[in-house]
Amino acid sequence: MMTNASCLRKLRLFVLNGALTLLLTLGAASESHSSDTKLMKITIWKPGLGSMAMNLNHFTVQLDGPLDENAASRLRSRLQAIKASPINFYLNSPGGVMSVGMEIGRIIRQTGMATNIGIYAGEEIQSKPGGCYSSCALAFLGGPYRYISKGSEFGVHRFSSGVASANDLDVAQVASARINTYIREMDVDPSLFELMARTGKDQIYILSTQQLHDLNVTNNGRKRPSWTIEAVDGGMYLRGQQETVWGEGKAIFICGKGVVFNSFAPVSEDQSRSMIRGEWFHSLLVDAENFPIEPGGKGRYDGYFLNTQFLLTSEQVQKVLKAKKVGHAIQVTREAPSFVGYTIEIPEAQRPKINAFLRTCP
Repeated sequence: MMTNASCLRKLRLFVLNGALTLLLTLGAASESHSSDTKLMKITIWKPGLGSMAMNLNHFTVQLDGPLDENAASRLRSRLQAIKASPINFYLNSPGGVMSVGMEIGRIIRQTGMATNIGIYAGEEIQSKPGGCYSSCALAFLGGPYRYISKGSEFGVHRFSSGVASANDLDVAQVASARINTYIREMDVDPSLFELMARTGKDQIYILSTQQLHDLNVTNNGRKRPSWTIEAVDGGMYLRGQQETVWGEGKAIFICGKGVVFNSFAPVSEDQSRSMIRGEWFHSLLVDAENFPIEPGGKGRYDGYFLNTQFLLTSEQVQKVLKAKKVGHAIQVTREAPSFVGYTIEIPEAQRPKINAFLRTCP
């Protein structure tokens, strides 16, 4: 059984090496049939030859239909039977029981690599648009990496117990607290709950592509970046890092005789050997531009990251000050169409901190 880390690493290394040769062969599907249309249907697709050729071997699970009271327990049993991880999930559901949506979301977070809204039909066929509404929207948030295809919809509304009682206010407060906690746990902006609360229980509010991005409901394979200023041995440094479906990148900027760019690039052990020998070419990535840079030493490899240092020119620092993302590219030749490395996004809210630090350097 592959771990999340090993699967993601193999995916990253294969794609970034520019060796993507897909053998598009449909994986066999194992279905859970039910004549009751009020029950969630679970379809499990085994890895096809295309996945196995890339050493991914991950399963795909399609969840269709209402999230009934026993949907989470059935899903857990099916996943335990196949003993596979990580898993790609596709969701297409009108919703159902609120608590079940959150329970499924936590199951996905434990076993899943990504959630997608749509209808999966195998490796050789493009998925069809779908919808994820109400409690399905909560289940969708369980994916570490979340995608929505063109034509698909993500919709929310205010939740209701469906049964009137004297304790309605207490029930609503408890439910609100649980949903708010869950949304934060999944690293989604709490403003999503406000949209739910403002929409009647018999209505559906469809979020736009921009709203989905702004609230971090979808992240398209990139978790939110982190930028911090930290102290060490009486000095200060600026640290940025971001996890993506292709791997994690880390960048440290240090004030010395200029600005030192200390890069931690995710590479394979085989790649690291030739990189340390100086057989690859390095570039500073600033938005869509590449700036050649020369390492200040051979670099070190820790089993996952290649740690290399570079002294940036004043022109390169000025580019970073205006950048929306920055990173490190390592290529077999300067003209190679692909690279190993990473980029880290710079949100507008973080820019004053980053610029203030860099402007204090000589």
